[in-house]
Amino acid sequence: MKRCSKCGEPKPVSEFNEHRRRGRVELQAYCIPCARAVNSAWYAALKLKILAHYGLFCACCGESEPVFLTLDHVDGGGREHCRQIKVGGTSFYRWLISHGFPAGFRTLCFNCNSGRQVNGGICPHEEVMLNVAYPAVA
Repeated sequence: MKRCSKCGEPKPVSEFNEHRRRGRVELQAYCIPCARAVNSAWYAALKLKILAHYGLFCACCGESEPVFLTLDHVDGGGREHCRQIKVGGTSFYRWLISHGFPAGFRTLCFNCNSGRQVNGGICPHEEVMLNVAYPAVA
């Protein structure tokens, strides 16, 4: 049995993740549920810091639920850029902060971001708006 330093409950060692420290394998101080809660809170705070800079809503459709929002490379090429700088996920967010929130990024919801990817760089919302503004002449 081991006591979680977060919730204070004694739990079996199977309820703790292992990590390496100075060449030794040790059990983490927090039990798995507490570690998940701490990590989730840390990630949410990091994401909100990024969204506070690049925008708290989708630049295309206006979605504002943070769970649905992500960053978009304005000129495309996000996959290649992340490959070049060798980061992704939370590492990408930390990279943005350490590089002073560089230009060339915007907030999009996952739907609009994916829509741009599969639709030749144009979000389906933008395509609909273009068709309304400039209907095809028959």
